Amino acid sequence: MVTALYRLAGYGVSYFTPGSQFGGEPVMIFLLYRRQRIPGAVCTASVVLDRSLELLADFVFLAAGGLVVANLRLFPSWPPATTIVLPLALLLVPVFLLMTAWLGWKPLTWLLSRVPSRLRSLPRFARLQNLTADAESYTTDLCRRRPLALVVALLLFGLSWAAQIAEYSLSLSFLGLPLGLKETIAAMTAARLAILLPIPGAAGVLEASQVLALQALGYGPAAGISLGLLMRARDLLIAGSGLWIGSLLAAGDRTAEANPVDSARPVESDGGPG
Repeated sequence: MVTALYRLAGYGVSYFTPGSQFGGEPVMIFLLYRRQRIPGAVCTASVVLDRSLELLADFVFLAAGGLVVANLRLFPSWPPATTIVLPLALLLVPVFLLMTAWLGWKPLTWLLSRVPSRLRSLPRFARLQNLTADAESYTTDLCRRRPLALVVALLLFGLSWAAQIAEYSLSLSFLGLPLGLKETIAAMTAARLAILLPIPGAAGVLEASQVLALQALGYGPAAGISLGLLMRARDLLIAGSGLWIGSLLAAGDRTAEANPVDSARPVESDGGPG
């Protein structure tokens, strides 16, 4: 439950930063490190692995969605790279990260070791290099020794995507837009591609993607605008809650540091009847 709150706080930061996919990772690492007292390398490795698995699930959906869009021929004038090749190319990023971990390679450590010696001699860079090496070691160890845990994590991400499709279908039903499964996935693909753009919260682009997708499916602009606004309200509610929870967690951590309590010290008697 606590890690879910940390993840929600990270999402709140990511939503309001360019790209809407990254930005909250330092927040999650910070909360794990400061509140759970987990070593920094372990925190970093867990967040990197979590994001890699999430991106793998996201890009698998985008690749499948591209195939659905191509099959429906919704945008015949678009080049194939837009709907199929691009998602498949993006899919290579998390696959590469997981494969390097599985094979025991450490690409980030290797890259940092090639930095000029003058920069590597700096104390901060040395700490970064050690943290990166430790994080990649933990990730490699998990991938090679506990592959079943990775399979379970991927299955959970798959269930998460099934829940998102169900939620999107419910939104369409609420607006009186009875789309089939293929059409629903096609419209969701447009929304997910919009979120990948380097715009905070995909402001304006998300709504435009829904207008474009629903127009291609035979609906008017009002339907797309209504769906986009409904999705925007949902995202702002979740992201705003994440920022609020993150601020409470950070404030609570500062309060605990400012007022340490020695739980081992006995409580003195007030002199009352015993």
